[in-house]
Amino acid sequence: MMWGHFRARSPENVLDELEHLVLEYGVEEIHFQDNNITADIARADRLFRGMIERNFRLHWTTPNGIALYKMTPALIETMRASGCYSVWIALESGSQTMLNRIKKPLNLGIIKPLVTELKRHDIRVSGFFLIGLPGETRADIMQTIEYARGLELDYATFSIVQPLPGTELYDMCFGDEGPVDFSRIKFARGDYSLSHISRDELEVLRRYAWEQVNDN
Repeated sequence: MMWGHFRARSPENVLDELEHLVLEYGVEEIHFQDNNITADIARADRLFRGMIERNFRLHWTTPNGIALYKMTPALIETMRASGCYSVWIALESGSQTMLNRIKKPLNLGIIKPLVTELKRHDIRVSGFFLIGLPGETRADIMQTIEYARGLELDYATFSIVQPLPGTELYDMCFGDEGPVDFSRIKFARGDYSLSHISRDELEVLRRYAWEQVNDN
Protein backbone atom coordinates (compact mmCIF):
# COMPACT_ATOMS: atom_id res chain seq x y z
CA MET A 1 0.00 0.00 0.00
CA MET A 2 1.59 3.28 -1.09
CA TRP A 3 -0.40 6.54 -0.87
CA GLY A 4 -3.70 5.24 -2.17
CA HIS A 5 -6.61 2.93 -1.55
CA PHE A 6 -5.94 0.00 0.76
CA ARG A 7 -5.93 -3.31 -1.11
CA ALA A 8 -4.87 -6.03 1.27
CA ARG A 9 -3.38 -9.36 0.34
CA SER A 10 -4.43 -12.17 2.65
CA PRO A 11 -2.01 -13.06 5.46
CA GLU A 12 -1.70 -16.56 3.98
CA ASN A 13 -0.68 -15.14 0.61
CA VAL A 14 2.01 -12.98 2.22
CA LEU A 15 3.21 -15.88 4.35
CA ASP A 16 3.56 -18.11 1.28
CA GLU A 17 5.71 -15.45 -0.40
CA LEU A 18 7.85 -15.07 2.72
CA GLU A 19 8.29 -18.83 2.88
CA HIS A 20 9.47 -18.84 -0.73
CA LEU A 21 12.00 -16.10 0.02
CA VAL A 22 13.30 -17.91 3.09
CA LEU A 23 13.55 -21.37 1.55
CA GLU A 24 14.67 -20.46 -1.97
CA TYR A 25 16.89 -17.45 -1.33
CA GLY A 26 17.87 -17.64 2.32
CA VAL A 27 16.36 -14.24 3.12
CA GLU A 28 16.94 -13.26 6.73
CA GLU A 29 15.44 -9.75 6.92
CA ILE A 30 12.40 -8.07 5.39
CA HIS A 31 11.00 -4.52 5.43
CA PHE A 32 7.22 -4.10 5.38
CA GLN A 33 6.80 -1.08 3.09
CA ASP A 34 3.07 -0.71 3.78
CA ASN A 35 2.11 2.80 4.88
CA ASN A 36 0.58 1.09 7.90
CA ILE A 37 1.00 -2.66 8.37
CA THR A 38 -1.35 -2.52 11.38
CA ALA A 39 -4.20 -0.73 9.57
CA ASP A 40 -6.16 -3.98 9.94
CA ILE A 41 -5.08 -5.24 13.34
CA ALA A 42 -6.71 -8.67 12.95
CA ARG A 43 -4.92 -9.21 9.63
CA ALA A 44 -1.63 -8.06 11.14
CA ASP A 45 -2.02 -10.44 14.08
CA ARG A 46 -2.68 -13.39 11.73
CA LEU A 47 0.37 -12.47 9.69
CA PHE A 48 2.74 -12.16 12.65
CA ARG A 49 1.44 -15.34 14.28
CA GLY A 50 1.86 -17.16 10.98
CA MET A 51 5.50 -16.04 10.83
CA ILE A 52 6.02 -17.57 14.27
CA GLU A 53 4.17 -20.81 13.43
CA ARG A 54 6.15 -21.29 10.22
CA ASN A 55 9.38 -20.67 12.12
CA PHE A 56 10.79 -18.19 9.60
CA ARG A 57 13.26 -16.68 12.09
CA LEU A 58 13.15 -13.44 10.12
CA HIS A 59 14.17 -9.98 11.33
CA TRP A 60 11.78 -7.26 10.19
CA THR A 61 11.01 -3.56 10.44
CA THR A 62 8.50 -0.97 9.20
CA PRO A 63 10.41 1.90 7.51
CA ASN A 64 7.20 3.56 6.23
CA GLY A 65 5.67 3.71 9.69
CA ILE A 66 2.80 2.25 11.67
CA ALA A 67 -0.06 3.92 13.51
CA LEU A 68 0.11 3.46 17.27
CA TYR A 69 -3.64 3.97 17.71
CA LYS A 70 -3.96 0.41 16.38
CA MET A 71 -1.39 -1.08 18.75
CA THR A 72 -1.92 -3.15 21.88
CA PRO A 73 0.59 -4.70 24.30
CA ALA A 74 -0.48 -8.16 23.08
CA LEU A 75 0.22 -7.26 19.46
CA ILE A 76 3.60 -5.79 20.40
CA GLU A 77 4.55 -9.06 22.09
CA THR A 78 3.55 -11.00 18.98
CA MET A 79 5.49 -8.61 16.76
CA ARG A 80 8.65 -9.13 18.79
CA ALA A 81 8.24 -12.90 18.81
CA SER A 82 7.87 -12.89 15.01
CA GLY A 83 11.14 -11.00 14.57
CA CYS A 84 10.34 -7.29 14.74
CA TYR A 85 13.37 -5.29 15.85
CA SER A 86 12.47 -1.74 14.81
CA VAL A 87 9.39 0.37 14.02
CA TRP A 88 8.78 3.86 12.73
CA ILE A 89 5.72 5.62 14.10
CA ALA A 90 3.90 8.45 12.33
CA LEU A 91 3.05 11.03 14.98
CA GLU A 92 3.14 14.24 12.87
CA SER A 93 2.69 16.65 15.81
CA GLY A 94 3.08 16.90 19.56
CA SER A 95 0.07 19.23 19.72
CA GLN A 96 -3.31 17.55 20.12
CA THR A 97 -4.92 20.68 18.67
CA MET A 98 -2.91 20.31 15.47
CA LEU A 99 -3.65 16.59 15.21
CA ASN A 100 -7.36 17.30 15.53
CA ARG A 101 -7.07 20.00 12.88
CA ILE A 102 -5.53 17.63 10.34
CA LYS A 103 -8.03 14.89 11.29
CA LYS A 104 -5.44 12.40 12.48
CA PRO A 105 -7.18 9.88 14.77
CA LEU A 106 -4.47 9.85 17.40
CA ASN A 107 -4.63 10.60 21.12
CA LEU A 108 -1.19 11.72 22.26
CA GLY A 109 -1.91 10.40 25.74
CA ILE A 110 -1.56 6.76 24.60
CA ILE A 111 1.79 7.18 22.89
CA LYS A 112 4.30 7.22 25.74
CA PRO A 113 3.09 3.94 27.33
CA LEU A 114 3.17 2.19 23.94
CA VAL A 115 6.65 3.48 23.14
CA THR A 116 7.78 2.26 26.57
CA GLU A 117 6.21 -1.14 25.87
CA LEU A 118 7.91 -1.42 22.47
CA LYS A 119 11.29 -0.56 23.97
CA ARG A 120 10.68 -3.00 26.82
CA HIS A 121 10.54 -5.70 24.14
CA ASP A 122 13.84 -4.45 22.67
CA ILE A 123 12.13 -2.92 19.64
CA ARG A 124 13.81 0.25 18.39
CA VAL A 125 11.33 3.15 18.00
CA SER A 126 11.78 6.08 15.60
CA GLY A 127 9.26 8.80 14.81
CA PHE A 128 8.03 10.92 11.90
CA PHE A 129 7.02 14.53 12.61
CA LEU A 130 5.74 17.38 10.43
CA ILE A 131 6.06 21.13 10.85
CA GLY A 132 4.29 23.87 8.94
CA LEU A 133 0.81 22.41 9.35
CA PRO A 134 -2.16 24.66 8.51
CA GLY A 135 -2.43 27.42 11.09
CA GLU A 136 0.53 26.12 13.09
CA THR A 137 2.37 28.61 15.29
CA ARG A 138 5.92 28.71 16.60
CA ALA A 139 4.54 27.64 19.99
CA ASP A 140 2.93 24.56 18.40
CA ILE A 141 6.25 23.56 16.85
CA MET A 142 8.10 24.00 20.15
CA GLN A 143 5.44 21.84 21.79
CA THR A 144 6.10 19.15 19.19
CA ILE A 145 9.83 19.32 19.86
CA GLU A 146 9.36 18.98 23.62
CA TYR A 147 6.89 16.14 23.17
CA ALA A 148 9.28 14.28 20.87
CA ARG A 149 12.15 14.71 23.34
CA GLY A 150 9.99 13.36 26.15
CA LEU A 151 9.26 10.15 24.25
CA GLU A 152 12.98 9.26 24.28
CA LEU A 153 12.83 7.90 20.76
CA ASP A 154 15.81 6.21 19.20
CA TYR A 155 15.57 8.62 16.28
CA ALA A 156 13.18 11.21 14.84
CA THR A 157 12.78 12.97 11.52
CA PHE A 158 11.14 16.34 10.92
CA SER A 159 9.73 17.28 7.52
CA ILE A 160 8.06 20.43 6.26
CA VAL A 161 4.49 19.92 5.09
CA GLN A 162 4.13 19.72 1.32
CA PRO A 163 0.79 19.60 -0.55
CA LEU A 164 0.16 16.39 -2.47
CA PRO A 165 -2.62 15.80 -5.04
CA GLY A 166 -5.88 14.43 -3.71
CA THR A 167 -5.46 16.05 -0.29
CA GLU A 168 -7.20 18.99 1.35
CA LEU A 169 -3.79 20.66 1.72
CA TYR A 170 -3.35 20.60 -2.05
CA ASP A 171 -6.75 22.21 -2.55
CA MET A 172 -5.91 24.87 0.04
CA CYS A 173 -2.71 25.78 -1.82
CA PHE A 174 -3.74 25.50 -5.44
CA GLY A 175 -7.48 24.98 -5.84
CA ASP A 176 -8.08 24.52 -9.58
CA GLU A 177 -4.82 26.08 -10.71
CA GLY A 178 -3.30 22.83 -11.88
CA PRO A 179 -0.65 20.34 -10.78
CA VAL A 180 2.50 21.06 -8.80
CA ASP A 181 5.90 20.46 -10.33
CA PHE A 182 6.71 17.46 -8.15
CA SER A 183 10.32 17.38 -9.31
CA ARG A 184 10.79 20.45 -7.07
CA ILE A 185 9.24 19.09 -3.88
CA LYS A 186 11.69 18.66 -1.02
CA PHE A 187 10.47 17.84 2.46
CA ALA A 188 13.32 19.85 3.97
CA ARG A 189 12.28 23.03 2.17
CA GLY A 190 9.43 25.41 2.92
CA ASP A 191 8.07 25.96 -0.57
CA TYR A 192 4.50 26.56 0.55
CA SER A 193 3.66 28.19 3.87
CA LEU A 194 0.34 27.05 5.33
CA SER A 195 1.26 28.01 8.88
CA HIS A 196 1.78 31.37 10.61
CA ILE A 197 5.53 31.03 10.06
CA SER A 198 7.61 32.18 7.12
CA ARG A 199 9.13 29.63 4.78
CA ASP A 200 12.68 30.58 5.78
CA GLU A 201 11.91 30.24 9.48
CA LEU A 202 10.31 26.84 8.93
CA GLU A 203 13.57 25.59 7.49
CA VAL A 204 15.47 26.96 10.51
CA LEU A 205 13.00 25.38 12.95
CA ARG A 206 13.21 22.06 11.16
CA ARG A 207 16.98 21.94 11.59
CA TYR A 208 16.62 23.02 15.22
CA ALA A 209 14.04 20.30 15.92
CA TRP A 210 16.22 17.63 14.33
CA GLU A 211 19.23 18.63 16.43
CA GLN A 212 17.30 18.96 19.70
CA VAL A 213 15.49 15.63 19.54
CA ASN A 214 18.35 13.53 18.16
CA ASP A 215 20.91 14.98 20.59
CA ASN A 216 19.63 12.94 23.56
